[in-house]
Amino acid sequence: MQAAAAAPPPAARALELFADMEAHHPDLVSVHMWNRLLSVLVITNQPQAAAAKAAAMAERGVPYDAVTYSLLLGAHALLADHTKIDMLMSEMREAGVEVTLQCHQEIIRGYAIGGHVQLAEEALQAAVTSGHAQSFLAMPLIKGCRRAQDVAGARRWLERLPSLGLATTPRMLLVAMETAHEAGDADAVPSLLSLSLGIGRKSTFSISF
Repeated sequence: MQAAAAAPPPAARALELFADMEAHHPDLVSVHMWNRLLSVLVITNQPQAAAAKAAAMAERGVPYDAVTYSLLLGAHALLADHTKIDMLMSEMREAGVEVTLQCHQEIIRGYAIGGHVQLAEEALQAAVTSGHAQSFLAMPLIKGCRRAQDVAGARRWLERLPSLGLATTPRMLLVAMETAHEAGDADAVPSLLSLSLGIGRKSTFSISF
C-alpha cells in the first residue's frame, strides 16, 4: 500500500489556498484575507515572505489597515530592521492610521523571538513612554528568557516591571518558575516565590525538581 503524502506545512498550505482564491474568486479576496495570510507568515517566522506579500497587496490596490501595519511591523522586527519600522510608523501617522497596542505588541514580540533582546527592551520602553503599555507586552521578553534558560533575566524583568508602571502577573511568575525548572535551578524557586509575595500576590504554584 502506498504511503499517504505528508501534509504541506501550514504556511505552504495557506499560500496555496490564497493563490487559488485569487485565481478563481478575486472579488472575495479582502484586506481581512490578506491579513490572515500575513499573520500565518509572521507566526511561522517567514518575515521576508510576509513583506513580499504585503508589497503584492499594495500592487493590487488593497489599502493597508491597522492590522496589516501591525503584522508588517512584526515582520520587520523579526529582521531587526528598525529603520523600516520607523518608516512604517511614520507612514501610519501620515495616513491617519492609529499606532495601536497591537502594533507595539508585534514589534516587541518580533524583536524578542528574533533574539534581538536590546531592541525588544527599547520597544517596550517606547510603548511605556507613549502611554500604550500594558503588562502583557512584557511577556515576550520573559518567554525569551525561558528559551535561553536565563533565570536571572526572568527575575530581573519581574522586578523591573513595577518601575515601568506595569503589573507582574501570575502567568509571568509561572513562566519564570518554568524557566528555573528547565534550567535545573532549584535554588531560584524560593526567591521567585518570595518575589510574588513581595508584589502582593499569593502564589499557588508548586514545582518539584
